[in-house]
Amino acid sequence: MAAGFIIASIIFTTFLYLMVLVISGITEASLWHLNSFLPMNKENNKKLHSLWVTQRTLFGLLTIIPTIIFCVYFGQYIIMILYPIALWLMHPFFHLGSMYEQRRELNPFIEDYEKGWKSDPSSTSESKINIPYLARVYFMIFGLFIWVLCIMIALL
Repeated sequence: MAAGFIIASIIFTTFLYLMVLVISGITEASLWHLNSFLPMNKENNKKLHSLWVTQRTLFGLLTIIPTIIFCVYFGQYIIMILYPIALWLMHPFFHLGSMYEQRRELNPFIEDYEKGWKSDPSSTSESKINIPYLARVYFMIFGLFIWVLCIMIALL
């Protein structure tokens, strides 16, 4: 019974978390696109990016809390540690990929985003950490491996 609660929570919260990452990537790309027509100063761009990072962080924490509670209640402490790491590793693949794809769709003439999902960070990125496509793929694979490991541990 414990395994069922934990596995259901992992699957549901992962789906929810990844959907929010894709939606926030699309939303941010659309707002950056609008910003190219109504440019703000550099300081406001940094504040806007910081606001979005804070929003994603808070939602991420709120999303995984039910799974963490189930893990503590049922004594699955290793999953409590590994599951957030798995999501953290999958995060850039979905968020940045959807953002770059949306930027390409909105303006196919921006060279930085001509590869869409597979694009590397742009030269004008406001992010403090810029992760190239190949690194995002490796993070995703490793995160998925840890995610499957969490499911397997819950089944034990």
